[in-house]
Amino acid sequence: KAEEYFLKAYEIAKENKDSVKIGLYATNLATVANEKLEIEKAENYIKIAIPLLKSTPPILAQAKITNAQNYVLKKDFEEAKSIALQLLPNLNSPELSEHRISVLMILSKVYENENNLALAIDYVKRAGKDANVSLENKIDVFERLTELYRKLNENSTAFLYKDSVLLVKDSLNQVKNGKLFENSRIKFELQNYQKELS
Repeated sequence: KAEEYFLKAYEIAKENKDSVKIGLYATNLATVANEKLEIEKAENYIKIAIPLLKSTPPILAQAKITNAQNYVLKKDFEEAKSIALQLLPNLNSPELSEHRISVLMILSKVYENENNLALAIDYVKRAGKDANVSLENKIDVFERLTELYRKLNENSTAFLYKDSVLLVKDSLNQVKNGKLFENSRIKFELQNYQKELS
């Protein structure tokens, strides 16, 4: 469904000859293609996006991160590492924390592939310590740490991180349930108010 809407937005941007938006939606389409393991399709969208985004560094960073993820999927870890290490020093501001976390997770996968599990763990932990890490990202971090510690046969530490995954998922559900409750309460109050008016 996301792909369908991004494709519509991409076509509108092309009709309007808006190069930045074409690059943005091509990046989004590449991200979706990576998620669906459609590696070649993602690569084609990345080739469209990157040249169009030179004037917008934050969106260009996202396109390059998507490119690095694509190289991980192609198992070209050297190229993924090169892109990620070039990006990382420029992602220090709070508004780029999502980008920084993504790059740290990519580097973790690269070092895992190099069988340097200590460094892979270090990069994941750096992602988890980010001041702006979301609950969704914390789940990814803890799941990744569970995998890496299992590879090291440190099962007790792996179980601790698996417990953390469950705790964070519970917290996330509480937040979502709180938002649902609040939305329902507002709808109820609006309906009440409409009745009073009528």
